[in-house]
Parts: sequence; C-alpha cells; structure tokens
Amino acid sequence: MGKREKMKTIFIGFLLSLTVITHPALAGIVAAVTSPKLDSLTRDNATTDPSSKTVVAAPVVRKSAVKKSPPSNPQPAVTPINTPVSAPTPIATNPAPTPPTETTRPILYVGTQLGDSIVGGLIGLQLTKLYAVEARYDYVDTIYLPNGNTKSSTIGVAGIALFPLKLSNLEPFNLYAKVGYERNTLQTTITDAGIPPFPATTTITTTVRGRVLLGGGGQYDFSNKMSGRVGMNFIGSDHSIYIAALYKF
Repeated sequence: MGKREKMKTIFIGFLLSLTVITHPALAGIVAAVTSPKLDSLTRDNATTDPSSKTVVAAPVVRKSAVKKSPPSNPQPAVTPINTPVSAPTPIATNPAPTPPTETTRPILYVGTQLGDSIVGGLIGLQLTKLYAVEARYDYVDTIYLPNGNTKSSTIGVAGIALFPLKLSNLEPFNLYAKVGYERNTLQTTITDAGIPPFPATTTITTTVRGRVLLGGGGQYDFSNKMSGRVGMNFIGSDHSIYIAALYKF
C-alpha cells in the first residue's frame, strides 16, 4: 500500500469516528431549532407518545370538494295522504230507559149477560188485544102456557174479533164481531086434566138443537179491569139484544 492510500484510509476512519461521536449532539441541536412554517402545519396534527415524549408531525392533507352529479332519474316527491280519523264513538253514560212492551199473555175474564127474558153468564180468554174466545150459558125464563110451560137453556162457544177505534176521545171503545156455535135445549111440559073416567096426564117433550151463532156490537173499557158490552145475536131467524158486564183478572 502506498503512502497516499494509507493517509486516505486514516482520514476516512477519522471522519467515521467523528460522526459517531457527534451524532447525539447534532440530533439535539436539530430538534431544538424551531421552524414557524413547520409548526403551523403540524400544530393540529401532532401526536405525543407518552413513552418516548417524541413529537411526530403528520402532514395535513387537504381534500378537494367533490361535486356530486344530480341523479339521472330524480324520484318525484311523495305527498303524504291524510287518512281521515273517525271520531270516537261516544259512550252513553245514562242510556234512555226502554219503554215497556205490551204484554201478550192471555187474560181471563168473566161476565154476566142480560137479554130478552134471558139471564146468563160467560167466561172468556183474551188471547191478544184483538182476539178472544169465550163460552156462555143462558137460561130463558119459563114461558107459561094454558096447559103447561116451556123452559129453554143454551150453551155455546164463540170467537171474537175486536176492532179498536182510533179516536182520541173514544180510545177504549171497540167494535167487535163474533161467530160460534150453540146448543139449545127446549123442554115443553103439557098437562092434560083428563075427562073422567080418564085420568090426568103430563107430557114432557125435550128438543135439542144445534145452531150457528153470529153476532156483533160495541165494547167500552171503563178501566183495565172492567168493560161493558151492547150487542145482538143472530141465530137462524131469531135475534136478541143483550148487554153484558165483564171483569178481567
């Protein structure tokens, strides 16, 4: 090795030794030097590591605003539909009382009847306000003849239809019609005094007849319990006028 190369090697080794020795001191000097421009860039982005206490400056990257292109198919605005809200149903705190319904149960009634030499009684059942059915018994006063007498009685049943009059002052007044059937028993007694030597004799004849009864008249309700009638019966060629009083249970 020549002298020049040996001197070059010694110089390079000296520089390396100097660099190793002076590196920590140079690093402190460089760290202590402040730079206003660098401080302004790293003031808000400095991160401190508590273990090393070394400040690392992170460069600030500014993002440019990106313009968004309008949508190719804009959706139309949706108009809200106002759904009608039904009003709440009011709750009746005091409901109106229900009017009492008219009773339809059968009503039993009895009565007495007076007519042309006739006295009798009747019993009936009013099924509804417009219809009734009744049975009657009539007894005819004894009819005296020169040589005897005649007795008569009748028993019968009939259906009655009532027709109320819709008049304010005659509200409880009803017209009625009836149809039925009756059985009449006629007993005739004839006494013959006889001519001696023939003794006196008595002959009793009983006749039973079944007849259709038609009739009609008017009925007035004095109260819920009491009613009165005026009517007429048509039995074949016979007819009779009568009055009756009724009591309802």
